[in-house]
Amino acid sequence: MGIKGFSARLRVKAKSRPKYQKSRPVPYSLLSKVENEYEKLIKNDIVTQVNYSEWASPVVHVQKGNGEIRVCGDYKALNDCIEDEGYKLPNTNDLFAKLAQGGTHPKVFSVLDLSGAFNQLFLDDESARLLVMNTHKGLLSPKRLCYGVKTAPAIFQETMDKILSGLDNVFCYIDDILIATENENSHLKALDAVFARLNMHNVRLNGTKCQFMKSKIRVSWS
Repeated sequence: MGIKGFSARLRVKAKSRPKYQKSRPVPYSLLSKVENEYEKLIKNDIVTQVNYSEWASPVVHVQKGNGEIRVCGDYKALNDCIEDEGYKLPNTNDLFAKLAQGGTHPKVFSVLDLSGAFNQLFLDDESARLLVMNTHKGLLSPKRLCYGVKTAPAIFQETMDKILSGLDNVFCYIDDILIATENENSHLKALDAVFARLNMHNVRLNGTKCQFMKSKIRVSWS
């Protein structure tokens, strides 16, 4: 399952025409891994096979450090047809300003990493039709938000900000959630509140890193 209560919507610029691009060949050395990844995506309900689409983008296969394959649409042509999102991503200065609000001096920090991030957020039907990928095995229509879509970071950031809205000492940057408190007791309460909110919306975590500090810590995101 994906995130509950929210979906991603892409807005196409006026007078944009559908763009249908051909599939690209896959290197023989990657063929079995690529096809296995396609099957996994279908099984996990992230993409579905379709027979026809007005829009189609080729696929880029990125080999991760662990040898696995990440399937990404090459949405360069499509991105030219998509309206920009007005929602802004936070920057490091925003984070430091929030940490300093109220004269607090946080000493306890946790970083929660979201699993698959964009792929947790469902697309509405119209947006799914835009993101069809043309592969050597046919057309695959994503059901979830995809990497490579220019507005994906802003859409996902807005979603997570809404999910975590109202929680004190909690800061989010796309797929990383930072919790910063003055002591362990308040930290555990903050963690409970975050976990409850994530569970309510079925947001999956990849792992949790907790670090207890006796002094202030510098935080930056790349």
